[in-house]
Amino acid sequence: MKKIASTLLPFLILTGCISFPVTVEKDPFQGVSVVTADMWHTVIEGNVDNLRVLYRKEIKNDEALDPVVNFVFIADLDPYYGGYYGEGLKPEAYILADGKSFKVILSERNNVKRVSHPYVYAYPMWFPYYRSVMIRTVQQHVLTAKLTLPPNIQGAILTSKSYLIRFFVGDNPVTLEATPKQLASVKKFLATSVAPNP
Repeated sequence: MKKIASTLLPFLILTGCISFPVTVEKDPFQGVSVVTADMWHTVIEGNVDNLRVLYRKEIKNDEALDPVVNFVFIADLDPYYGGYYGEGLKPEAYILADGKSFKVILSERNNVKRVSHPYVYAYPMWFPYYRSVMIRTVQQHVLTAKLTLPPNIQGAILTSKSYLIRFFVGDNPVTLEATPKQLASVKKFLATSVAPNP
């Protein structure tokens, strides 16, 4: 138990120190300001990993457009041991803010196969100088999607103490949860509605 705690402690300290800044950049060519918050969310249920969640919105003439959230997931195709079988994201997703659920529709859903990579497994046998070695190839898939946050969902997130998103990969649920620091960053992102002075 002490070994597990000593292994996890540096990770927990590092993740606790990570900040998720909200950036505002002016685009003089289009006459807009672009607000972003770049992070990931913790997978608390599901068979894929969340690599990135990018919150992005544009402000033009002091009016903010509805934010668009870009999601990137990665999954190992593993027909031997179950889990992920190559399915894509279903179009329906749900946002849960303080227990209030909102149905959203995903856009630009993609499922891209990455280059396969081999894993080598060595299985010790009873005999002291004999090992059974198996090499198998694992293929990864990158799943991406976008969703738009309308004003009613933005308002719910701004006043919430918890924020979760439920996706479906095939028939399997995948649930993401924002940490307190991530939720604070998302709230700051949503509250940013005025372009900075030049």
